[in-house]
Amino acid sequence: MRIRLLIFLILTSFKVVSSTPQIPDILIYNGTDYDWNGYSPAVDLFEKRKFKAPEEAIETTANYGIFLFTYSILDDCLYLTDVKILISTEKDDIPELGEKSVFDLYFPNTDKVLMKNYSDIQVIPYGDQIKRDIKGRTFFYKKDYFVFDFENGIVIKTLELSFRKYQKLKNEQFQKLKNSSDYKKLVRKNRQNLIYFNEYNDQKFSMNEYLEMNILDEINHLQ
Repeated sequence: MRIRLLIFLILTSFKVVSSTPQIPDILIYNGTDYDWNGYSPAVDLFEKRKFKAPEEAIETTANYGIFLFTYSILDDCLYLTDVKILISTEKDDIPELGEKSVFDLYFPNTDKVLMKNYSDIQVIPYGDQIKRDIKGRTFFYKKDYFVFDFENGIVIKTLELSFRKYQKLKNEQFQKLKNSSDYKKLVRKNRQNLIYFNEYNDQKFSMNEYLEMNILDEINHLQ
């Protein structure tokens, strides 16, 4: 047991352990857990309030930032409802990583915190995986999608779409963008991104194809 623990302590001496897939934050919607997609708004909240992780918290390549956040949509509002950390536990004399809720440590007088500074589009893919070959590349999608449009933590629009309708939505949003003053700004912003995206591939994507593919990451609200 001491030898195993010593090995574990060596691996975690810098609060970082071996590489593993990133643990996603969670969104609870209608009683079902989904993986949060993209930047987590509670990060800004914790930085603004200068919250520090407990000493027992362990950072790994699976939880950059240490905290694991859980959000819930309740009455068309986005709330932070749990905060977890990874800690060292032991099972059968073998050190392991476990999860511990620390929400009460930071928010002792409430069970949820409104994400009132969050205004963005959140796309939640779910369901069976779909594979598409486009210009010599393989892309993986999901069969179904939730699209939430948030304004100051309030859901102002919710869409539940099939993959086909999700692609149609992106096309519609891109066409509206093309006719706006923001189009040229986004072209300039993404020139280098497109170069990296097309690198090592014979069949190149155009700027318009690239922007349409990523349009919901580029706009703040649905038009």
